Amino acid sequence: AGKLAMPSATQTQAEKRKLEEAEVPEGPKPAKAYKNSDFLNSHSARLIRVMCELQEPGHRLDSQGVENIVMFFGSARAKPREQYEEALRQAEAKAQAAPEDAGARAALERVKKQAFLVPMFDVTTELARRLTEWSQRRAAEGRASYAVGTGAGPGMMEAANKGAWLAKGPSVGFGISLPFEDRLNPYVTPELGFEYHYFFTRKFWMCYKCMGLVVAPGGLGTCDELFELMTLMQTGKVKRNLPIILIGKKFWKACIKWEAFVEYGMISEADASQLIFVDTADEAFDALTKGILAVEEAEIGNPQSPSRKALKAKASSPMKIPGSLSLPAAALSKATKEERIAILDAGSQFGKVIDRRVRELKVFSEIVPLGTPAADLLRDGYSALIISGGPGTANAEDAPAYDP
Repeated sequence: AGKLAMPSATQTQAEKRKLEEAEVPEGPKPAKAYKNSDFLNSHSARLIRVMCELQEPGHRLDSQGVENIVMFFGSARAKPREQYEEALRQAEAKAQAAPEDAGARAALERVKKQAFLVPMFDVTTELARRLTEWSQRRAAEGRASYAVGTGAGPGMMEAANKGAWLAKGPSVGFGISLPFEDRLNPYVTPELGFEYHYFFTRKFWMCYKCMGLVVAPGGLGTCDELFELMTLMQTGKVKRNLPIILIGKKFWKACIKWEAFVEYGMISEADASQLIFVDTADEAFDALTKGILAVEEAEIGNPQSPSRKALKAKASSPMKIPGSLSLPAAALSKATKEERIAILDAGSQFGKVIDRRVRELKVFSEIVPLGTPAADLLRDGYSALIISGGPGTANAEDAPAYDP
């Protein structure tokens, strides 16, 4: 009594046979971590989501051949004439139907105040159309092209995207998830439409490839974007003197007393004078294209600044190697059938700058050490040689003799 009953040998054997005869289940097949949507949308994966918003747009812009963007900012409340007149009729009807409704009266007054935006909507559309056509002509000549870029919303953003669409050219839309905007405006090129969750990743890409800025009248968001880029230029984070075109002379000079910033010593005269105020598409197009050409000329004169890819034709444009640099054999890489350039350098910064610039043209290049025989370069499939201009590179004792 009180003792545990031990299973007999016969019972043990029976249970063992039962387990052996039972069907063995399949092993688990868990999803990979990067396919786990619950994890990717969790708090723990926030940095991964941020990284995606920083990396994916660059990959897609590069794949679409977009290197230079002119950003257009402005009010999301702006409307073309027909839409504005319809909005005005609706606001008047609501105010007349409920005279005691203060909200309806205020909404009507607000719509009336926005009448000045109608002609500027048209100016923005026309400017974007002209810019796109100008860029298309340049691209046909093998020169750098410029795409219209916006925040992808309605209003002035839609006006700019529409201008590029009318010219049958591409335009970029850097959208943001908002409760009152469920999709990008219809004129954004689908392959170049982005929707961000984080404002700061969106701003990064708005600035990174920006080669010019057009700002139509707008509110806090528009001013935030304008001052953001001006600050980056003032602090040297954006090293180019990008053209900044403000559409609506009366609006911008009334809303912001730019001269007061200078008089109080808050900004320099140069900071204020970089702003170009215009009222017409003709004025804006002339100022914008002159500013872009000035940036291009400065880039040619200063090859080390800045480092990011820009100011180049699309990848489809073939790179022409000067005859004086072409080696007589191995016109193309044996393995890849693509042009390869060797850069002879003794480790100076010059070689690195040249290498970076050549790679920006979608051509394979590699820095090779001093003393590499020309026969080895030919054997390895290099089609051209660049001798870096670093001090003493070409005249170093161990430099092979190359016929210029």
